[in-house]
Amino acid sequence: MDKYLCDFDAFTEWFKSKNQEQLTPAVITATDLREYKRYLDETLELKPQTINRKLSSLRSFLNDFRISSLLLQQEVLITDN
Repeated sequence: MDKYLCDFDAFTEWFKSKNQEQLTPAVITATDLREYKRYLDETLELKPQTINRKLSSLRSFLNDFRISSLLLQQEVLITDN
């Protein structure tokens, strides 16, 4: 869990410095993820296993966010009826 949070914090800092805006899951694009992967590889020169773990952490976070958003939407639809 600690590495998951560290990975996400590192991405957040990279995103803010690159985009000059606050990070929200809704604004992350596939291009951002490709550029972050390139940054991890070419700038930080991390090993492929480390890059994959960091990207996996981000994928997990984004999937959790999307699931939570869908559940909230469903809850709103159910309570509105």
